[in-house]
Amino acid sequence: MRCACDPCFTGSETYVRGLSLGNNNLGGTLPDSLRKFFINFGLFDLSQNQLSGTLPDDVWGIKNAWTFDLSDNRFSGALPFAILDVGPSEIDLSNNHFTEFGPGDRDDSDAFSVRFIDLPGNRLTTFPPPSWLDAGIDFGLEAIDLSSNEFASGVEIDQEIPSRLRRLNLADNRIESIEGLSGTSFPELEELDLSNNLIEQWPLSGFFPALKTLLMPNNFLRTAWPEADPGFVRLDELVLRNNRIEGFLPEWFDELEIESIDLDNNSIEGSLRPLFAALVDEPSDSVRLYAANNLLNGDLPIWFNFDHFAVRYSGPHLDLCGNRLPLGNVELVNKANIYQRGGDLASCQLTQRHPMGPEMSGSWFDPMGSGEGITQMLLDNGVVLSYWFTYPRSGRINASPELQIDQAWYFGISRPNGSGYRVRPMLTTRGRFGAGLDELREDATWIDWHQREQDAAQFFYSGIGFPIFDMDGYFEEFVFDDRYLRYARLSQLAGTNCQNQAAHQWISGAWYDPDRDGEGFIVEAVGADRAIVYWFTYAAEGAPRQAWMTGDGRFVDNTIHIDALYRPIGAAFGEDFDPADVDLNHWGSLIIEFDDDLSGTVAFSSIDPNYASGSFPISRLARPMLADCTNN
Repeated sequence: MRCACDPCFTGSETYVRGLSLGNNNLGGTLPDSLRKFFINFGLFDLSQNQLSGTLPDDVWGIKNAWTFDLSDNRFSGALPFAILDVGPSEIDLSNNHFTEFGPGDRDDSDAFSVRFIDLPGNRLTTFPPPSWLDAGIDFGLEAIDLSSNEFASGVEIDQEIPSRLRRLNLADNRIESIEGLSGTSFPELEELDLSNNLIEQWPLSGFFPALKTLLMPNNFLRTAWPEADPGFVRLDELVLRNNRIEGFLPEWFDELEIESIDLDNNSIEGSLRPLFAALVDEPSDSVRLYAANNLLNGDLPIWFNFDHFAVRYSGPHLDLCGNRLPLGNVELVNKANIYQRGGDLASCQLTQRHPMGPEMSGSWFDPMGSGEGITQMLLDNGVVLSYWFTYPRSGRINASPELQIDQAWYFGISRPNGSGYRVRPMLTTRGRFGAGLDELREDATWIDWHQREQDAAQFFYSGIGFPIFDMDGYFEEFVFDDRYLRYARLSQLAGTNCQNQAAHQWISGAWYDPDRDGEGFIVEAVGADRAIVYWFTYAAEGAPRQAWMTGDGRFVDNTIHIDALYRPIGAAFGEDFDPADVDLNHWGSLIIEFDDDLSGTVAFSSIDPNYASGSFPISRLARPMLADCTNN
């Protein structure tokens, strides 16, 4: 706990000029009697506590703060209009329980101080009223973050007076449509983020001459383009990946001059020409073209300078895999491969697509690289849960014993789109066996999955960059390990079609012990009496690090018996992976008894004395989507 003070004596009085009590487990409400102190505060930081209640209409009269942070608390109710006049240019109210914007009017003589307001992670359901956004000579919000709130269905914006808003973030809600998002109302809008919603139709109307960044990945857009030119004269970045966009690019598209285009994972048809023509004609670290997994065809343009895709610190800047490109000009293809994700355009063209459904659930691997792979499930809520079990980079295998890592696993969830899905970023962890999670973080790694046939898929990974230094220790470049691989099915969950029903299919899913959060089991019931189990856990000795075990067992009633559970080690990640290096490493045995659909008990016995033996209860975390065979 820290208090910032600047004592000024007038008689016997002392005035506190700041308060910094972040992350102190403070609870309850703030009594109004404290306003006589708060009104003079310049530093006002009560973030990361458990404070609750509503904010007073005048926000305790605060007007001269240089820092105002109430994030990560439990404040609720309406946001008072006076919050726009507390002092600093940016205030943080994220991760609270605010539900609405309070009423208020602006007087042209007032000079409201707040320009940027952070409100992600609240419970807001409506857009700010016009009075919050009305522009004046000396005031006007320039940025507002409303991501991860409770916007759903249709959102209506009633903004008749032009706003000064430059950045608007509505990502990670459940918005299906937006009315009133016009260039007339938001003539200065530069950045718009509508990622991860349920939007089906193009939400912008009119010209947006100031717009530089438009982010709309992971929606349900089918017809993504307005008929008329939207006036994107300053657009630098366009991200529409993972939608359902069909048909051809609009006629005005090749008139753009964009640095970065991401249209991955749609169903866009036609020539490549408009895409390349829309890119700026100059080399830049920001020039990117991602149009993988569409229905594009035609030759690579001979007039385009592929050296514009300069690779620096963010990985390859070109991806045209998963299309139907003839690639007849070998010299041009070789030039493109220098900048192409995975480095081989010819081998990653996707001539076949298979729609994703419950049957994709199970284990998958590269037949040329047995010893690592993916276990994935389409869950009953329609998202994919994916675990990638693999190994560390070769440099960590030979590290000192306390730092040595011999296994690695990543996981994530994603909404499938047609024949594929993308998990970006993957999540990774650190922990200790028996104690559970120490750290959960987003990794630079991400994966792309596309179903070619029922039992064959295209798997892509990217994003794990590491530095290369010369002999004198000076940095030379980042190397990015990314590859397209052909994966084959290893197993299929029982019950995912009407021909492979089994008595124990209800057991499949993700299971864990709430007291050992951060580790758990993927159980695949794959036949009449057979199951595959993955245990994603941690090492029992040394520094916190990951471990994973797997085995094949049999059901006896509702109990899985695995006599030989293996902990494969010895191999390295990515291009350094050699299946001959894999040491299966017999770890011990495992028994999982299921009491019912929601609970069970695990008992294990390891030949490694660091793990020893033990037992603990487990609960269901997720269940797979199974086939509906009621009418068969």
